[in-house]
Amino acid sequence: MTDKPIYKDMPKLRFPEFQGSWEVKRLGDIAIRVTNRNKDNQSLPVLTNSASGGIVSQQDYFDREIVTKDNLTNYSIVDVNDFVYNPRISTAAPVGPISRNNLCLGIMSPLYTVFRFTEGCIDYFEQYFKTNCWHQYLKDKANFGARFDRMNITSEDFFCLPIPFPPLEEQQRIAQSLLELDELIKVSNEKLELLKAHKKGLMQQLLAFTNSGGGCNLLNINDLQTTRLRFPEFKNTKGWEIKKLGECFTERIDRNHTDLPLLSLTESDGIVLQEDTNRKNNSNADKSKYLRVRIGDIAYNTMRMWQGRCALVTIEGIVSPAYTVCSPKEGIDSRFFYYLFKTNEMINSFHRNSQGLVNDTLNLKYESFKEIKVNVPSLSEQKQIAQCLLTTDDLISHQNSKITSLQLHKRGLMQQLFPQA
Repeated sequence: MTDKPIYKDMPKLRFPEFQGSWEVKRLGDIAIRVTNRNKDNQSLPVLTNSASGGIVSQQDYFDREIVTKDNLTNYSIVDVNDFVYNPRISTAAPVGPISRNNLCLGIMSPLYTVFRFTEGCIDYFEQYFKTNCWHQYLKDKANFGARFDRMNITSEDFFCLPIPFPPLEEQQRIAQSLLELDELIKVSNEKLELLKAHKKGLMQQLLAFTNSGGGCNLLNINDLQTTRLRFPEFKNTKGWEIKKLGECFTERIDRNHTDLPLLSLTESDGIVLQEDTNRKNNSNADKSKYLRVRIGDIAYNTMRMWQGRCALVTIEGIVSPAYTVCSPKEGIDSRFFYYLFKTNEMINSFHRNSQGLVNDTLNLKYESFKEIKVNVPSLSEQKQIAQCLLTTDDLISHQNSKITSLQLHKRGLMQQLFPQA
């Protein structure tokens, strides 16, 4: 009687109730290839297997249909709980993703390999294919031809993929522990989205203005107006004043500070040290024309402000002359204006006031920026609004950190629960 093949290297972490070795089985021994085609040209959802999101609706993923529905007879019919291999490689999926269809009955490109497990716990296999334990086998077997962005592997080699196969009860135990962690991550992400929606609603209520007709209008207004939502201590105070931005900020043109650290504006983290980013730091560049920024300034990308590309300066340093640096005048809390500048109304105004350059690149110089009119509350109300939004940002940041920690914990747990190739 032939001994069953076993894994030589067992996982680092096992549940105490399980002992003994694991089997190793070929994918073709525990799964069958699904070759059902859409011969009747059924009107089924077109699905795609993405590296980051798994199997999703093609229309939702690409925000449009990218295939014609006139003839989809050659497309594969994919049922719920079928697994799909997409040979397209990317940074997120260096050998292409294998994903489980948790969505619906649908059809997929014939370029994909569809298979269905006939034994074992499919939750376990779904988690296994989220690891990189199986990547090296495909790399060893693949032949890279003319298309460098796809794995070229034969069906025979693919279905010889070795799969670690512990007893069914242990498969279920591993899967359950990871699924519980997935659920915690899902709930945490939902809470994050609620916090973001809460902040968006706060900004609309605290920073938008209502005119006598009940509409919302931040710009080109000719009378004092109040926000939809005000803190109780300001309800009986005077309305907000109409001011030009030039009355609130001066342009800081302070150069020749090459000894100060070079800063950069990022989409997610605001102003940061350029050495902490992935951007190329040309240490030989002439920085004598770079602009000094001080804590409390607002710096914006002159050619991207119409997209809301601005940051509240929290580090002293210098920035590229491609930025415009605005220094707050007395009675101005730049934190309030930072949030104001992120509203859709202000972004639209920046867009309208930007000047076109070569190739239609927009450019908002300070001369145009300073003429834009806004509604400005008292300094104390500015501070109160800014603090409220900053507190919400802190909650969002904390939730982001929690999600990152959970994801790292799961990644580490998976590395220990599955034997490494």
